[in-house]
Amino acid sequence: MAQSADTAQARSAAAWAISAVNTRAPATFRRWAGEYGSMPGARISLSDEEAGEVLDTWPDDR
Repeated sequence: MAQSADTAQARSAAAWAISAVNTRAPATFRRWAGEYGSMPGARISLSDEEAGEVLDTWPDDR
């Protein structure tokens, strides 16, 4: 059964809230998107290794 968009957003928001303890990850993600974003075929993913979830990607998959 597919997840609803609201459920997926809630899980993503919860994952970000939990990962907020480590404030370097989101900042590093943004910095890498800026530094490597102009490279052909560049793709960056921020993952929660403990939960096995991808929290964000660049470019945005949505």
